[in-house]
Amino acid sequence: MEIEREALAGVGGGFGLRDAYRGAVKEIAADVGGWKLANQMYGGTSTWQDKLRARAALKDYLNGSDRLPSWAPQW
Repeated sequence: MEIEREALAGVGGGFGLRDAYRGAVKEIAADVGGWKLANQMYGGTSTWQDKLRARAALKDYLNGSDRLPSWAPQW
């Protein structure tokens, strides 16, 4: 039995594991990085709102790129 090239072109793999992995890495990076970014920008006076705003900005930045942070394996 042979499978045609056109049929193979639409085949994905991993059951969405790659997307789930990349999403989890971006969430972790946004959580940690947003907290650190707010503390650096506002010092000890950063509020929870500042930290959430920095997290959202960092998450948008990560979502705009195809690359993951350097500490994460590029899968």
